[in-house]
Amino acid sequence: MAPSISSAGAVVKRAENWLKVKGIDGDKLTAVASTSAVDRDGERFAPGAFRAHLADYLANPVVLAAHTHQSPDGWPTIIGSVTRLEYEGDALVFEMQFASTPLARQWMTLFEEGHARAFSVGFIPVSGKVIDGVYTHTEAELLEISAVPVGSNREALARGVSPDELRRMVRTEVREAALAAEIGKLVQASEKE
Repeated sequence: MAPSISSAGAVVKRAENWLKVKGIDGDKLTAVASTSAVDRDGERFAPGAFRAHLADYLANPVVLAAHTHQSPDGWPTIIGSVTRLEYEGDALVFEMQFASTPLARQWMTLFEEGHARAFSVGFIPVSGKVIDGVYTHTEAELLEISAVPVGSNREALARGVSPDELRRMVRTEVREAALAAEIGKLVQASEKE
């Protein structure tokens, strides 16, 4: 049976989820790990502060659940691994692949449903100084990236879809559903003849 135009409601619902979290493509998610914005702790990272040590992180590119290295029952809290990590301007952007563990699936569901969006970095400070009255990490070693309920850096979030992109996606999906419905009607009419 051909899809009907009534499937447009499902398309809109799917598009709303895309607005909350773009990047969940299968089990992958794209997000910002850190920027140079002043964080909730009153400090910031200079643009490129992690650059000198990225190769060290990429040797073991873990994504943890809320900076927890081990659960109370001894299980690891790795929820995935980073598959791409690069600077885009002052933003350290990454793509992650979720693991197939129950804990990772719980976090993935929270992101898919829009309940979680935040990330945070675990790091070792290497050097820093006060710039414009704000302590600024000029170099730091990235140890891990964590999915967190609330991050220190307000800009360290899963990437979303712009309103224009959302409208374009909805229009395309609705158009395709309408076209499929029309084709279905033509096929049914030709079968009756």
